[in-house]
Amino acid sequence: MIEYNGLSDIQLRLLIDLRQAGDAWWTCRRELRSRYAGTMRWRTQAGRQYLVRKIRRVERSLGPRTPETERQYAAFQAGRDACRQREQALSRQVAELARQASALGLGQVPPVVARLLAELNAADFDQRIRVIGTHALFAYENLLGIRFFSGITATRDIDFLIDPRAPLELALVNNEENGVLLNLIRRADRTFDVDPKRPYRLVNGRGFMIDIIRPVPSPPWKPWPVSDALEGIAPAEIEGLQWMINCPKIESIMLDLKGYPVAVHVPDPRWWLAHKKWLAQRTDREALRRRRDQEQARALEQALADQPSAWPLDDTFLSSLPAQLQTVWSR
Repeated sequence: MIEYNGLSDIQLRLLIDLRQAGDAWWTCRRELRSRYAGTMRWRTQAGRQYLVRKIRRVERSLGPRTPETERQYAAFQAGRDACRQREQALSRQVAELARQASALGLGQVPPVVARLLAELNAADFDQRIRVIGTHALFAYENLLGIRFFSGITATRDIDFLIDPRAPLELALVNNEENGVLLNLIRRADRTFDVDPKRPYRLVNGRGFMIDIIRPVPSPPWKPWPVSDALEGIAPAEIEGLQWMINCPKIESIMLDLKGYPVAVHVPDPRWWLAHKKWLAQRTDREALRRRRDQEQARALEQALADQPSAWPLDDTFLSSLPAQLQTVWSR
């Protein structure tokens, strides 16, 4: 039984163009959020002029007016103006490509997911998060140039896997360190709030859910370091996620329903497949979830097997799996 449809040459070409234009567009957005964030101006104090930089509520002096600070001020203004012009031009290009993608039926993810991923990307926080679960299938579709039949990709939630080894404290939003992830999520949709009974879950006004998860620490009695960036959220620690963290990370794109691209990081699709096989054989998992795991695993395995040169399911890959996953695969 065929589990997917292949994309046409026109659709594949459009995906490539969207990825290239999107990469340049996202780079400009990150620069405007970080390198050119805030304002720079001259301030007179005690008869002398000083160059000051203000980002949100934080203002700091860069020194008295000298030829060096004048060059710094000119470079900031010119660089920001050029970046803004570049971002506007790229935005128009992406909008046109997105219009074509939408017309060709390439749009996939709901707007709330696209906004979430766009905010993470603009703050350079997406490097610290992997999308797993059903939404990863959208990224694999674009990697493989296919579209799965809609039944296995239907979902009303998304799983964000936090890499607890990554320096989350370095991911600042306009110099605000505490609660960075929660702030970013609420930038995408201000109605998101933490579920008081499940502090790892955020729910918006329409019932869409985000689960923030991470692996069980190893050894289990040694907790992960506390991160101020996660303030307000208590990630759920789940068995088996260590494989999703330790395996290779792949960057891909998703398209929202209007065709706009967003960058996303997902596990190597073969490891995601092995993990799904493992979940499908867990007796402590709900029967309906196990059935869905089996359906998703079967569809992705078929797609990967049809493209062996890209993601080979060969002995070399199988030997790289932990013994527990090798046993599951052999069944």
